[in-house]
Amino acid sequence: MTKYVIGPDVAIHLAHDAVVIGGEHQILAPALLRSQMLSLLYQAVHRGEMTKKDAERQLTYVRGLRIRLLGDRVLQNVAWKVADQLGWVRHV
Repeated sequence: MTKYVIGPDVAIHLAHDAVVIGGEHQILAPALLRSQMLSLLYQAVHRGEMTKKDAERQLTYVRGLRIRLLGDRVLQNVAWKVADQLGWVRHV
């Protein structure tokens, strides 16, 4: 199973294109994803970039996705493991 961690911008893109996520994939996201997405869509409607109906459709789409919402601690642990496996070194 392939796991993908997404943010609100990707969730909106998936919703805009009504992407079908196959069962062989798992979507993971920070617990704040839905609130952040709501904020981005509200701003887009307020700026006149989309209609309220389109924003509601995108929210409904994301609510229907099987997304495993993770807390910061879990995501931090996963990020650490991935960075370690890939040998990433961050220079500060």
